[in-house]
Amino acid sequence: MGNGIEFTCKKCGHTDSAMFGVGFLFPDVYQNTVSEIKAGKYGSKWKELFEQIPGAAVNAEEELYVCPACGGYASEPNLTIYEPKDPAISKVHNEVFAIANPASGQEYVVPWELAGDYRRVKVFVHKCPECGKRMHKYRAGDRLRCPKCRQGWMEETGYLNWD
Repeated sequence: MGNGIEFTCKKCGHTDSAMFGVGFLFPDVYQNTVSEIKAGKYGSKWKELFEQIPGAAVNAEEELYVCPACGGYASEPNLTIYEPKDPAISKVHNEVFAIANPASGQEYVVPWELAGDYRRVKVFVHKCPECGKRMHKYRAGDRLRCPKCRQGWMEETGYLNWD
C-alpha cells in the first residue's frame, strides 16, 4: 500500500529512509491527524479553517518534503484540506480497510477518494525544521543534506514497499 526510498550519504555513509503513501493503519493515522489539527498542532488558522468547512477532510498521506534552501528534509502528512463536492458524502467506512486493521465504522478519507469526491480548499505550507523556509514535495534528484555529518548529500540507493 505504501512505498519509500532509501538514501545514503556520499560523504559519511549514513543511511535514512522515507515512507510515502498509506499503510494498513491509515484509518487510525487519519483520525490522529484530524485530532492534531483540532488541537492546534498545525496552527490556529489551520484549526479554524478545518472546523469552518462542513464535512472537511484532510490528506493524511505521508509525503517527503525538501527544503530547496538548505537541503533539510522531513517526512510529514500532506495536510491539504478538502471540502466534499456533495454535502451528503460520508466519511464513515463500513467495509474492511485491511485484514490487520478492519477499521469498520471508522471515519476517514483515503487519498483516492479526495481526488474524486472532494474539492481542494487549501494546501498546507510545510516549513523546514532546519532553516524555516518553505519546503516542497520531494522530486527525484532533489538534494537532501545529510542529517548526521551535515556536510554530505544523500543519494537514492534503494526503494521500499511496505504494508
